[in-house]
Amino acid sequence: MTAAIRHAPASEKRRASVPQPGTTVATSTEERASHFRAAATQIGRALRCADKPAWFSAMFGAGAERFASAPAHEPVAERAAWALVAVRVLGRLAGVLAPDASFAQSLAWFAHADARDFSSLAAQLDRDEPEAIRQIESVRHDDDLRELLPYVLDPHGPGSRLSVMRDPTTKKSRLAKRQNGVFYTPADVAEYMALETLKNHGGVPTQLRCIDPACGTGVFLRAMLRLVHASQPGDRLDYALGFLFGVDVSLLAVEAACFVLLHDCLENVTSRGLTPASAWRALRLNFAAMDVLCVGSPSGHAAGVASENRQHIRATLLGSRCALGALADLTANAASGSAPTSTFTHGIIPLDHLFPEASAGFDLLLANPPYAKIGLRENWGALSRQFDCLGPNASCRSDIYPLFLELTWRFTRADSSAAAVVVPLSIAYHRGRQFTACRRAMLDRGGYWRFAFFDREPHALFGEDVKTRNAIVFRFQDPLGSVRQRARVATGALQKWTSRTRNRLFTGIDFTELEGDCIATGIPKLSGPLQAHVAGILSRREHRLADAWTRLSTCLPARAFDRSDTPRVFVGSTAYNFLNVFRSHMFRRTDRVALSTNPLTALTFESEPLAWRALAILSSRLVFWWWHVHCDGFHVPRWFIESIPFNERSFNAVQKRRLASMAVALWTSLQDHIVVSLNGGRQSVAYRPLACDMERDEIDSILLDAAGVEPSFAEELRRFVRLNAVVDEHDVRRNVIRSHFQKERGTA
Repeated sequence: MTAAIRHAPASEKRRASVPQPGTTVATSTEERASHFRAAATQIGRALRCADKPAWFSAMFGAGAERFASAPAHEPVAERAAWALVAVRVLGRLAGVLAPDASFAQSLAWFAHADARDFSSLAAQLDRDEPEAIRQIESVRHDDDLRELLPYVLDPHGPGSRLSVMRDPTTKKSRLAKRQNGVFYTPADVAEYMALETLKNHGGVPTQLRCIDPACGTGVFLRAMLRLVHASQPGDRLDYALGFLFGVDVSLLAVEAACFVLLHDCLENVTSRGLTPASAWRALRLNFAAMDVLCVGSPSGHAAGVASENRQHIRATLLGSRCALGALADLTANAASGSAPTSTFTHGIIPLDHLFPEASAGFDLLLANPPYAKIGLRENWGALSRQFDCLGPNASCRSDIYPLFLELTWRFTRADSSAAAVVVPLSIAYHRGRQFTACRRAMLDRGGYWRFAFFDREPHALFGEDVKTRNAIVFRFQDPLGSVRQRARVATGALQKWTSRTRNRLFTGIDFTELEGDCIATGIPKLSGPLQAHVAGILSRREHRLADAWTRLSTCLPARAFDRSDTPRVFVGSTAYNFLNVFRSHMFRRTDRVALSTNPLTALTFESEPLAWRALAILSSRLVFWWWHVHCDGFHVPRWFIESIPFNERSFNAVQKRRLASMAVALWTSLQDHIVVSLNGGRQSVAYRPLACDMERDEIDSILLDAAGVEPSFAEELRRFVRLNAVVDEHDVRRNVIRSHFQKERGTA
């Protein structure tokens, strides 16, 4: 099975749904989506002036919605407008509608009806119809539009939809965020996650039920559909109806997701003589518009009759050319016999009451949850009881995404399943109670966890317009794993890439199993058994740098210019290619430019030798690597400096003298590598040690010897630092960075 499922080749042609050099998914989308939004807005205004469109209730209404209704800020007129836009776009992409076709003719094709059945629509739209059609026709209906379909049909943009649904007053700030870049999941991210879940599940792909609990407009479900049927061709519609399910808080998003899947299944719909409208309604049965956090684990009591009823409705919808007037009645029957939400304990609906087809849970789960706060809720007590990462100290300021990580075991089968969730990188390093509780729950729930980590520079996972650091979290559960006491954990390096190398990004990710399983305080970012072995050695050390100083405080950069008889070492609060470590500013300062106000960490020592040795430790490649292992690749938190596993007790007398001597030599060399930059009209100063190979080689050698680490690890450190800084060896734009690694070795 898995041999037929593989990554797309690196030479794959340009895709509008994947970030490319010089462009992003949001940019490509906005070129088209702005016209669709304009058309939907114009249509929506016209429909709001009319009665509730009968054609919409019959063809697209919420009869299949058992536990939720349309949110207040998603009126029927807006949903109907977007449905008209989507139907027309699908018809144009299929080549069955002429450019001058009316919206009534579009619906007639969609329902296999007579355009005269929709005569009331023409009257409602009146003079607005030509301009709306002109907006839609200003977009080329080509392969790029097919690729971008989930994005151009998203009227809100993913990421902050949940907060708007809960509090409509946040819509203004949400729209402002959209103007700065819409948060889209690129197709290659979704396809990588789908591929890994299929490869590691081991079952027959066309028989595995998949759910996206934050489905939006269907990017992940579309990726699964395309991936499965690229390797095992078959009837796409049958697969989508039987095995793809989604939940989203937005009815607009859910309805758009059905259009996206329908587009990809349209060839099968046509060949079977079905109406697109009937196929759409059949797909709609697989989606729920509600707050997925109010969905609990399967109860085991909802299968049987409910599942058979839904299968009968699907069969009736697809068995013949179902008349338009019968569509609403058929799908409304899917809700018959369902208990009202209030009858469920604490208002939490069991998963199998929502989707009886997955009575034991789903085989696969894919998600990109909202990166937002939970917010004020009436059911806070029920959520606290349901989710391990919410305890008595949780609040409305708690993050949502850790709860979605818990869905990887709550919504999936206990015997055999696979899941993938893309979340912020903070899952790896955040030490707040919610995050430590989430990581402990991962261990306690068992399974095999893998963590792939992605930096935001030089390029970001979601594109240049959405600069985030991310982690893709995989969980695999096999029959043997279900009886294990604790989980297995594997991790990877913090991935960096340029737009030129993105097409190879997902083929080069490797995972390294951790020597221990304690990830409560953080998930280390490691590459290869050697790094994992050294990380284990350093983690077990009892020495901490916090024992070396007399005081640790923060100060403004201007204080580093002050003359002082007190031995001090300063550490920048942020870093990238190196930690900014120095004794005091030695460059010529001009008062005409204000200094940065980003705080420094100031370490005060009892003596100069102690300060010099601290400078050496903090400037080493080993500590820079250790920072990457435990932090986010940008911030240098106080807890990290305190926990560095070296202090005065780590070294013998000879090592102490050598460390202090090399620190003085390094500080002298650093005066030739001062970096002064302007940002926002303020000047910042950094001391770049990348070219100081001789001094850092000696310092690393001393630290490795003191820690009992093999000397060969020094070469791994040199490789790591260079790879982290240069990223792309063939990019001429990075020649300046590359040159820092050549000067001392005479290879320039």
